[in-house]
Order: sequence, then C-alpha cells, then structure tokens
Amino acid sequence: MKALVLAAAMVLGAMPVAAAEVQTAEGDWSNLPELRLAQRRVISPIMVGQIHNLIVLGECSIPGQNKKKLDMTVPFAVQFSPDGALERVVMKPVGCAQAESILGGQVVEMIADGTFKRPKSTVGEGWYKGEISFSSQT
Repeated sequence: MKALVLAAAMVLGAMPVAAAEVQTAEGDWSNLPELRLAQRRVISPIMVGQIHNLIVLGECSIPGQNKKKLDMTVPFAVQFSPDGALERVVMKPVGCAQAESILGGQVVEMIADGTFKRPKSTVGEGWYKGEISFSSQT
C-alpha cells in the first residue's frame, strides 16, 4: 500500500486538521456507514483534465480508460478522529499512483467543502464509505 500525504491544510480551510493521509487499499467496506451526499457538486474539471493528461501522455494506464473517454467510479473509505477531523482517506486502487493522488485530493476537498458529510446520527470518530464518479469524452 502506497501512502501519500496531502497538505490538506491548504484545501481544508476551517477543518481542524493539518493533513489527511491518503492511501490505496483493497478491502470489504460493505459494513461501513455511508457518507451522505449533502450537496450535488460537479467534479473538478481540472482534476478530470489532469487524469486525462496522464493517460494521453502515456504516464498512466488505467484499466477501462483511454485517450478519448474517461468513465470512472472510485470507492473510498474515510476515517474521522474523535474531534471529527478528517484523518485518513483510503481509496480503491486505480492502477496509477499519480491519478490516485489527484483523486484523493478531490475526496479531501469534497469533505472539506461539505459535499460529503457523516450521517446525521453519527458524531466523533469512525470509518465511513463513499464513492466519486465522473465521465468525460474528447
């Protein structure tokens, strides 16, 4: 498992966390509570463009993706500390470390801006699951 540490302070604004660790791992997350999608938000076109460029330039080969079309759904799990701060993001691997780093940053940003929130019935620490999806054609 390759761990990437993001300087989440730049992205998280008021969230009480200095950095969120982003990792990739396989696992059974079916029993984790689902993050709720608090608001509809367009996935960053910059992020999609960065992943597309990795493929176009041959820096990444992501199964099922090509130069003309991206269609991805990436499951993830997140861990919150006892004070409710985001501590860790664990994503299913996509086969490209650079793309995983970009996707992890998107998840951190979406939690920081309130796109994803813990279920109303939960507080404090714990693990939750979610996914991000996007598609693009050129």
